[in-house]
Amino acid sequence: MAGGASGYVLKDNASDEVIRAIYAVHRGHVFVTPGVTGVLVESWRAKREEKVSAFNLLTERERDVLQLLAEGLSTNEIGERLHLSIKTVGTHRQHIMEKTGIRSVAGLTKYAVAEGLTELEALE
Repeated sequence: MAGGASGYVLKDNASDEVIRAIYAVHRGHVFVTPGVTGVLVESWRAKREEKVSAFNLLTERERDVLQLLAEGLSTNEIGERLHLSIKTVGTHRQHIMEKTGIRSVAGLTKYAVAEGLTELEALE
């Protein structure tokens, strides 16, 4: 369906269902065998949730700041490393917290590890 198909019929479906599918698609409708609609809906839901994930809302620079925060760098150190002002680092941190709903550096650290931005070994 993601490739542009307008219908999907399982090969073991009865010929009358195949004919209904052909007519539906010919009229401009989408036809999906009832046996696969659940799979398609779950796939759509998973993709939708993935797209709206807070991590996907972060900019590349916010991800950089999050990684360095999680690795224990101070605002000054992050600014020096990324060639940013302290105020800009603070703004990025604020945006990260707003987008993720996380309000502490400890929470952001756990989040960064869960998202694969950093590893526990890097935190030691």
